[in-house]
Amino acid sequence: MIDTAVHEHPELVLYYRDTLVPVESYVHTVLANDGSVSLRDESRRLEFSGAVDVDALLASGADFAGPFDAGSDAVLDALDARVHR
Repeated sequence: MIDTAVHEHPELVLYYRDTLVPVESYVHTVLANDGSVSLRDESRRLEFSGAVDVDALLASGADFAGPFDAGSDAVLDALDARVHR
């Protein structure tokens, strides 16, 4: 579906050729304009600042989290250990 859009909608290629970060919206644009795909309007990203509680982060149900600062190595290592056991 994503690669088919390149052939079926050459105007997308022309548009995204000149965008700064096409990867951030190309897939979303294609999916949102495909009637066979059902999308939900909800954020699955957990944003935080300061200390991160790994248990709360994992229990949140979020698919994405951030931002992680340079001092977050221990949090990222703990997430890797829990998720990839």
